[in-house]
Amino acid sequence: LHPVTMDAFYHPLVKILAQLYLMVGDHEKAIDQIEYLLTNPDHWSVPLVKIDPTWKPLHDHPRFQKLIQSDK
Repeated sequence: LHPVTMDAFYHPLVKILAQLYLMVGDHEKAIDQIEYLLTNPDHWSVPLVKIDPTWKPLHDHPRFQKLIQSDK
């Protein structure tokens, strides 16, 4: 029952929400959730997001490209 800001790695609802947005084609909202997860202290990192096949449909999206090129 930790807030996401304290324990996002163990609180998978935000990742699931990003996946749901991706499945329904709302790439902007999916990227919003990924960005949010990357701002919290946990085991998420840009290199992991970059290689995770879950996010392959976003690889050509300009915002996703900018995100994976950042130094988070």
